Amino acid sequence: MRTCGAKHEGKDTAEKTKVEYTLTDDEREYARKQEYYNDIYNRMTYDMSFANVQEKMAKYIPINIPFIQYYHLSVDYDKEKSRNKDNAYQVVRDINDKYLQELLMHSSEWDIYGSTDVVIPQYNSPLYKAVVNSPEIKKLIKDNINKIQNGQCEKKFLNLSFKQNLNTHLVLGKAKLYNAHVVGEYVYGTLVDYYDFNELSYGEEGGGNVIVYINNNAYRQQQLKRLRNYLIIMPVRIYAIP
Repeated sequence: MRTCGAKHEGKDTAEKTKVEYTLTDDEREYARKQEYYNDIYNRMTYDMSFANVQEKMAKYIPINIPFIQYYHLSVDYDKEKSRNKDNAYQVVRDINDKYLQELLMHSSEWDIYGSTDVVIPQYNSPLYKAVVNSPEIKKLIKDNINKIQNGQCEKKFLNLSFKQNLNTHLVLGKAKLYNAHVVGEYVYGTLVDYYDFNELSYGEEGGGNVIVYINNNAYRQQQLKRLRNYLIIMPVRIYAIP
């Protein structure tokens, strides 16, 4: 609640004493039992939910569509990374660009550690092609080309939101283009995004309620720690100079 800055005559301006309350042993035991029973309830309702069906489908039905493949990685990371050769895999502490590594680990938006998994879509993979041909990245470069040419975007992030293609929208959503710079007729940079889910309201997404339903199932899986979040880092080259 905001307070006004006016002087209030007759008010006691002395700082009020902070009262600290310590739980009794009985209250701690009650809280522990509540947490235990809530966990059982969440898991029982999850087992009977479509979110559970969606998870099983992701594990056992291979579908080679990018937005489904990256969801598969989140559901069953170790198995999928041994099968999916469209990506390279490492962890944050192994990123060669130490400045980018530091930016990521001190990000206020994402929960990034040295051990966080990194997925690197390879050149000319389906996701790479979807990104470099997307109207969103072309518009971002067009709108910022003077800054990019003048070196003002080096070692910095440009924010980017994908909306027009399911493969970019459902894999990347809100991403960042790092260190955009010009070499010859091309803009080079590194696309960065943290693969996680936020709960959506129905009617919020242009793709309709089916997308929101699938997204919210994944969000529930994430809350129950049934998904593995990871970073997507993708070096890109976009023809941009006429």
